[in-house]
Order: sequence, then C-alpha cells, then structure tokens
Amino acid sequence: MPALLLLGAGIHAGDRELGVEVQLYPTGVVNAVGAKIPLGDDASLTFRAGYNSADRDDNGEHADEQGGGPGVSIGYRRMLFDADRGWFAGARADVWLLEIDWIDMPGSPGETRGTSDVIVLQPTAAIGYRQPFGKDRQWNFEPAVSLGVEWNVDTDGADVGQGLILLVGASVSRRF
Repeated sequence: MPALLLLGAGIHAGDRELGVEVQLYPTGVVNAVGAKIPLGDDASLTFRAGYNSADRDDNGEHADEQGGGPGVSIGYRRMLFDADRGWFAGARADVWLLEIDWIDMPGSPGETRGTSDVIVLQPTAAIGYRQPFGKDRQWNFEPAVSLGVEWNVDTDGADVGQGLILLVGASVSRRF
C-alpha cells in the first residue's frame, strides 16, 4: 500500500512545522504532507494534502471496490497537558476526490463493472501523543488514532461504500 505523507505545524507561538504522515484504515491508506500554524502555546491550525488509496474488497456497495484520489484537509489541534510534548486531541475535515472501480458478481455471466467518481467529506476526531526528538528537539513523532465518518457528498456513477472510519497513523515533522 502507498505511504501517506503529512506536514504538521508548530505548537509554540512563532513556530511552524512541516512533516509527513501515514494513516492506515481497514480498507486503505492515506499518504500526505502537511503544515501546522500555531494559534498560541498549546493549539494549532493544521493543513494537509495527500492521496487516499482504497481497496475495499467487498466492504462497500459492490463485490469489489478499488481506487483512490487526491484530497486536502483542515483541522484544529490542542495539546492537553504540556505545550511541547504529550497527549493532544483534535478534529479535522478532509475532502477526497476519489475514482473507485467496482465489480459485481465477478467471474459469473452476470459480471458488471463500472467506475464512480466520488467527492468524499470525511470529518474525524483524533487523539495522539507528541514526542520531540533530535538536536534541539526540533523534530516530532506523533502517533494518533482518529474516528470519523466517510460521507459521499457527490457521486457520478453507481453508489460506493461510505460510513464510519477508524484510522491509525503516525507523522514526523520538523519545526522551523
């Protein structure tokens, strides 16, 4: 599966971060780059751009669904106990432009194939842990778990899978 790259933003006022992130979910992988812009000592606004690869097998509306596409995100993060390291919570809204190839009744005389272009809105809430490392602690490692929903807001073609989503990921970012 492809890797997800995410760029993150800084937590301290005046700091900004850039980084890469990988998120795995039961039927896919998100790779992104992102940035974080501080909103004070313990909060930040996050942005990312990435690629979402889906291999839903029979977990969608059809016997097999596979595809992917680019997307962007905006979010908010708050450190819970310490402004520099430790637990954080946040929320993010992603918009994905997916092209999903699907098959029904594969290998049978009634096999049907198609492609659906889908605009997905994916709001999620996350909890994670921030661990600075390296010289002058300018690098950060952040594992996180997110829970949300994939909502197909526009579909050109047959309906494809949507619903609850659980993502597990990690990012590495550097302060500038």
